[in-house]
Amino acid sequence: VYFIGSEGRFVKIGYSSNLAKRYENLQCSTPYRLNLLAHVPGGTRKLEKQYHYRFSEHRVVGEWFNLHADIKEEVERLRLGNAAN
Repeated sequence: VYFIGSEGRFVKIGYSSNLAKRYENLQCSTPYRLNLLAHVPGGTRKLEKQYHYRFSEHRVVGEWFNLHADIKEEVERLRLGNAAN
């Protein structure tokens, strides 16, 4: 499960078994610079759906969400957790 940001305004919450390839494909399909904000190693499609539900009020379209403070907080929590590992 990944959080990929665009222009500091939007974030895509998605799932991929090959994050590097997914990032590359997303970057090739947009003129905006994307940044990997956070990821959940070993994340599942179920976890992705839970995030989509949790942040549904911030959904823009599909798997893209406004980068709301709630989502920023989760990204920071994930970054801190991944840094500890």
